Amino acid sequence: MTNEILEKAISAVVENNKSFCRFLTANDTGLTGAHQAGIFIPKPANSILFETPGQKGENKDKFVKIKWQDNLTTDSRFIYYGVGTRDEYRITKFGRGFPFLQPEHTGICSF
Repeated sequence: MTNEILEKAISAVVENNKSFCRFLTANDTGLTGAHQAGIFIPKPANSILFETPGQKGENKDKFVKIKWQDNLTTDSRFIYYGVGTRDEYRITKFGRGFPFLQPEHTGICSF
């Protein structure tokens, strides 16, 4: 990670109520060819997405406005998948042209 990206991530945390930084995986950026939707969010970070954790056996979602680095803003969706064998959190619905879900962003921190 370059110093510039690191400084921007630290600044975002200081300036905002809730911040999250994650290195995008090959699965997140579509490099693996998997049919997953959106960016995976680890369970310990669920409080950033929802007031209460997701419950196995049900899905839940909410629509939010997200401010990414470089002042990019998206109308996105936080979702917990709890039905069937799934038990995971994701951020989806980034809109056309969202730059960070491209293979060249694998391993880069998005916040």
